[in-house]
Amino acid sequence: MMLYSKEDKLNDNQAKKIVKELIKQNKSGININSDNFYSTLQRTAINLGYIEDPHSMHTNILSHDDEMKCIDEIWNYVLTGILSPGGKKNYRDSKFFPHLHLTELGKYLIENQDYDPYSSDIYLNKLMELNSDLVDDVAQTFLLESLRSFKLNCYFGSVVLLGMCAETIFMHFIVDLKKFVKIDMSHTISTTFKNLLESLKPLKKELPSNIGQNLELWLSEFFNYIRQTRNEFHQPIVNNFSHEEVNGIILRFPTHLDKLTCLLSYFKNKK
Repeated sequence: MMLYSKEDKLNDNQAKKIVKELIKQNKSGININSDNFYSTLQRTAINLGYIEDPHSMHTNILSHDDEMKCIDEIWNYVLTGILSPGGKKNYRDSKFFPHLHLTELGKYLIENQDYDPYSSDIYLNKLMELNSDLVDDVAQTFLLESLRSFKLNCYFGSVVLLGMCAETIFMHFIVDLKKFVKIDMSHTISTTFKNLLESLKPLKKELPSNIGQNLELWLSEFFNYIRQTRNEFHQPIVNNFSHEEVNGIILRFPTHLDKLTCLLSYFKNKK
């Protein structure tokens, strides 16, 4: 019988990072019923600096709740298609639960992304590092609901919610930018966007190259997050979206938002 620590050591974000690191280190698969599962979790937590190294294989630092937080996160990866039943090793008893392996989608998400749509808190925290002035509580709520819908394979709903997030951010952006650039906001949001482009045209040459280059293009790409489920009159329309399409939309979103923040920061710092 395993003796757990009585004191919890991990928060939810730490459990998420431990599991992500555990998956990276065990590409042939993991087995939550294996005898060394707990010790592997503990060693990963030590390597990440979340707990002190007891310098003994027989000293248990993590609590039962700590272990369960990690297991819950593992099942989240199963539900979202990152992990799948069965191990990579060619053993008769490793074809199903509790053996798990990375899917092809999982390999891409675990190894290649700064922004992981399957880890909502990590995605949001990364986004807020640069864009906290534009992303208020309402925009954060829409964004988190969009990511949650994506994880549940509700792709149209995810795009709609991301569009609402983008619209909230865009209106904050316009209000702030109006302090430095004359923009007519008296009509629809589509007209406001056209007025924005016209107002920025004569200023384009003075903008830094990382902002001014392809200015109209990346502004249009950000505004497209709003228009993907709206017509030119801003009325709702229904479109079909695949998993790959929505995954790409979510991954591109931070890049375009960073540009908005950089543009606004340029005018604020110029003042």
